Amino acid sequence: MISNLPTVDDWISELEKQYTVINVVNCDVYSPNSIDLFNRIKASYREEFNQDERIILTITNDYHKDQHPVMMLQSIQTMLNEIDISNSFVCIVSTDPDIDSNYDWVIKNISTDPIPVYLYKASGEYTNSISTYTAYQKFSGLGNNSDIVDQMSDHEKHLLLESKTFCILPWISQYTTPNNEVNPCCRFLGSLGDAGTHSLEEIWNNSKTRQLRLDMLEEKPIDDCNVCYIKEQGYKDDTVFRASYNRNFIKHFKKVTNTNSDGSLDQFELNQLNYKPNNLCNLQCRMCRSEFSSSLQQVERAIGKTVIGGALTQSNPSLLEQYTKHIDHLQQIIFEGGEPLMMKETYDFVELLDKHKRHDIQLQYITNMTHTGLGKRNALDLWRNFTDVIVYASLDAEHDRGLYLRPGPYKWNKIVDFRRQMIEQRPDIFFCIHSTMTLLNALHMPDFHKSWVEQGLVKPENWIVNTLGQPQYLKVTTAPDYLKDQIREKYRKHIEWLRPIDPYGKSTSGYISILHALDVNEQFDSELFWKEIELRDRYHNANLLDSFPELVDLPQ
Repeated sequence: MISNLPTVDDWISELEKQYTVINVVNCDVYSPNSIDLFNRIKASYREEFNQDERIILTITNDYHKDQHPVMMLQSIQTMLNEIDISNSFVCIVSTDPDIDSNYDWVIKNISTDPIPVYLYKASGEYTNSISTYTAYQKFSGLGNNSDIVDQMSDHEKHLLLESKTFCILPWISQYTTPNNEVNPCCRFLGSLGDAGTHSLEEIWNNSKTRQLRLDMLEEKPIDDCNVCYIKEQGYKDDTVFRASYNRNFIKHFKKVTNTNSDGSLDQFELNQLNYKPNNLCNLQCRMCRSEFSSSLQQVERAIGKTVIGGALTQSNPSLLEQYTKHIDHLQQIIFEGGEPLMMKETYDFVELLDKHKRHDIQLQYITNMTHTGLGKRNALDLWRNFTDVIVYASLDAEHDRGLYLRPGPYKWNKIVDFRRQMIEQRPDIFFCIHSTMTLLNALHMPDFHKSWVEQGLVKPENWIVNTLGQPQYLKVTTAPDYLKDQIREKYRKHIEWLRPIDPYGKSTSGYISILHALDVNEQFDSELFWKEIELRDRYHNANLLDSFPELVDLPQ
């Protein structure tokens, strides 16, 4: 502990008197190299700083990795390099008694700026985990699995923690689409086999699956995995999708080690399932694709559009029987649709798990929240014995705006009632909003988020904003410049409100990413936009400007 020195808070107060402080970041609440920390620092970026402007970063604990000192300090400098923030505008306040010597190593080995940051020693406790690779693994998200990593070879550690292409899912998972295509996950762009003509076990070791594993082991970029690559590149982080699966299923990594030379595995054992029995859905979401919604297919046919996938409301009856063989090995099941809470098959599966007393399996649902049960079967009753239930709610706006974006036979208050029942009966359920950002609802997303937080319906940090990729005419990146400016202003204010109640930046980072996405310039096609809007408005007996009057200035 350093004594007879100002505290961290004292230093902040003093620096605020001397400079115009743009941002104060408590680095202790972030993991080194995390997307949340990167985005928090990046939010302070200016093309040109005034001479009196400063960013303050505080550190009271850190880690060592192998022979290299203080991982957080390294991480900060790396981020400053990448974001292109000059060290001369950064102040680091730390209780580290060796901050000078530790930063001397960083400036010599990592910094691209010859000018060092400003260092301020503070009094107070300092925690430093020295020479512990295990500690590094824990803050990297490996948790109690760090002991497993300690026993791995260097190559295995590389694949798990550092590779930009390796994914464990081809060794542990299968995902079957409503049209019987089998893939390792829902984001895989190709197809490994047809569950309508072959068993899941046959597909497990067919030529395509074996080659996929071999390519993964050789760290070859795989075109069918581009969704993950693009996402990771955009977030400047390796904790989304692919890499998160590597960490979550680390205890199964021995399967990778035991892969045969031809890419086959001796045992057919599933640890994760994406279960999408069919595309049965009650909503006709404007941003969805017809292959994922039986109701939307009706709309697309009625307005003269090409329907993808056919009427996929019939399930493959053999799948559940095949999955039953893996009940003892399953760790996680993701139920998707369509709408999984209106599918008989999802209830049958959970009841089967209940019968086998596999209450430890993590159940994940991606749901529109309009169904609380099916017949006499209630979802909350069904989940009663399960210890790990996650609900991702696909909601994009409140009240009439929500109904406009996701037309269908429901009332908004039913969604709110379901959420309140969940809070009352199962407060331990992890609940998170998955919102789809479009040109239509971009301005209102912050209002929706704030409203649900203030009503106690969702935690501030449990809000994920996904930017729409298709259809093109609804992408927020096509918004005219005047609308983008309005969105930017709204989001900056929302971020200011959110940051104090989102200490790890989980939700904040999504909004910051939207701000970056707005820098992409795509042409707004007024003719296409209004043609598509009017087609669907006529079918739904709706009017865009009744729900979103602020869009009246969109070019026509």
